[in-house]
Amino acid sequence: MNSKEEPQHRTADQQPEWLVDLARVINDPGYDRWRSMAAATGRCARPVHLAGESLKR
Repeated sequence: MNSKEEPQHRTADQQPEWLVDLARVINDPGYDRWRSMAAATGRCARPVHLAGESLKR
């Protein structure tokens, strides 16, 4: 874009689907909780969840 061109503004129905989805996700009331949980796992998409017990000898 050269300096004389006006920026193009799109309406919501003209946005790419991924951008509409991103806006929906980050505006969801549970997003902050999800973000803190993702940070706690090091942003791993499939963290290992261990269950059971440990015995000390």
